[in-house]
Amino acid sequence: MVANVTRQIEFALDKFKGYREGVDPPHADLEIDVRLGEHRFTDTVRWFPLDPVQMIDAFALQTVEDLDLPVAMADMISQQMRAQCAEANARALGQG
Repeated sequence: MVANVTRQIEFALDKFKGYREGVDPPHADLEIDVRLGEHRFTDTVRWFPLDPVQMIDAFALQTVEDLDLPVAMADMISQQMRAQCAEANARALGQG
């Protein structure tokens, strides 16, 4: 799994090599707030909305593993991130 995530991250970084130094590629600040029973995870993540969905899923799964949260929270985190990326893309295209 680690090698696959590393490849995805390298792919994402390759997409932005054309940006001038000191200029951020398009991004969105995603606010995550999920609860499951007694567990709660909140965070703000700077994300590139054009990154593959698999990167969101890998990030969410790695987050719950690192923090020893219930695995079901990974899907909840992914859903929130995907929805906010879709909103950011719509705004960028003038559709939202």
